[in-house]
Amino acid sequence: MTNFEKIEDNKIKITFSVGPDALEKALDTAYKRKKDGIAIPGFRKGKITRKIIETRLGEDVFLPDAVNIALQEAYPKAVNDLPEELVTASHPEIGLLNVNRGAGAEFEAKIHLLPEAAPGNYKGLTYKPFDAEITEEELQRAIEFDRDKNARLVTVTEPRPIKDGDSVIIDYEGFLGEEAFEGGAAKEYELIVGSGTFIAGFEEQLIGHNLQEEFEIGVKFPEEYHSKDLAGRDAVFKIRVNEIRDRILPELDDDFAQDVSDFDTFAEYKEDLRRRMKASAEDSAAQKRDAQIIEEFVKGYEVTIPPEVLEYAIDEEQDNLAAELRYRYMTITQYCDRLGLNRDSLREILRPRAEETVKLKAGLLKVAELENVTTDEEALRERMKESGLSEAQLGDVFSGDAKYADFIKDMRVKARMYKANQIICEAGTPDPQKEISDALAEQFSM
Repeated sequence: MTNFEKIEDNKIKITFSVGPDALEKALDTAYKRKKDGIAIPGFRKGKITRKIIETRLGEDVFLPDAVNIALQEAYPKAVNDLPEELVTASHPEIGLLNVNRGAGAEFEAKIHLLPEAAPGNYKGLTYKPFDAEITEEELQRAIEFDRDKNARLVTVTEPRPIKDGDSVIIDYEGFLGEEAFEGGAAKEYELIVGSGTFIAGFEEQLIGHNLQEEFEIGVKFPEEYHSKDLAGRDAVFKIRVNEIRDRILPELDDDFAQDVSDFDTFAEYKEDLRRRMKASAEDSAAQKRDAQIIEEFVKGYEVTIPPEVLEYAIDEEQDNLAAELRYRYMTITQYCDRLGLNRDSLREILRPRAEETVKLKAGLLKVAELENVTTDEEALRERMKESGLSEAQLGDVFSGDAKYADFIKDMRVKARMYKANQIICEAGTPDPQKEISDALAEQFSM
């Protein structure tokens, strides 16, 4: 059973318990985890029964571990049982009130809630609209992109100079003065001249040279080049042209459409491409609209963020960064080493983003409250489906297993924020004269 009371502004105390059956299960789990490390004269290590261990070492030998095991399941469930409008936003201070093997255990947790926000008018916020129409020129560029991807490469048999757009096979080796530098050489490297794969000046200097020709070119590495040993330095590359290939573009006809799409005719392919480009442009325009409106929304109120809440938010930002880095096979430590940071300086970098996240979250949840947004299980399931969960995964989440309590609570919060975001943005008012902030202008240009 879970009870809560407010003890300070935006801070509550939760009282919750685990019954004797749950505590007994936790005792058994603690025994299984610890038994292999317990030695008692006359018994084989790892084979001693729980009853013998408790008789010899004390009835409560596994109780401290069992209490922690029970707590790990009970606390997330207690938080999930809180009313929807109470959103926890800090690490908890947890204490054990009492424990009895026959009655279970009772805990209390003191925890900060998300700070209160008082957004002003959140409907009718203005935004600069973006055109979602697709011009014939844009459509033609997309067709040429598909055409270029499907070009045939035909090896040149008669000697001729390299021209822009050729695919060439070259050997190259780079030198700083008389010394070859690491990573500056390759054999049988395939390069499309004019693709911008190499630094400025490299590909342009291949043009005009012939098959089997050996020559040298001089380049200057950019000042901001990723390798500090090469940045801003002059280098010479020795080149040998092994092969030149003509890139033969396909005809824009029905055969082309069948090769690059599921359509039989070029007209059908072209119309489908236009439709997909328009849908993408409309999505982009909607995202730009939403970004402008939410930026304006957040400017309309202030939030006082307690230090405990901010530190927790920074922890979450750091966890999100760690998750992103895992996809790049990198750890936080490696990331910090590469950028010359330590953990403290990384947290300072993440601090402004954490503050913005808390402020936006508080504002959106206040709008959800004002708009009476609720999340029943059906709505929650739909939101989880949109996030990519399968029916089988949804079955696990709603099975009642305590390990999913944190996830369900988090998804409830996100679902309410998502709906509030929709309400705010759909009530926006277009203003063609509105100026876009520098931050958004940079974001939109990327």
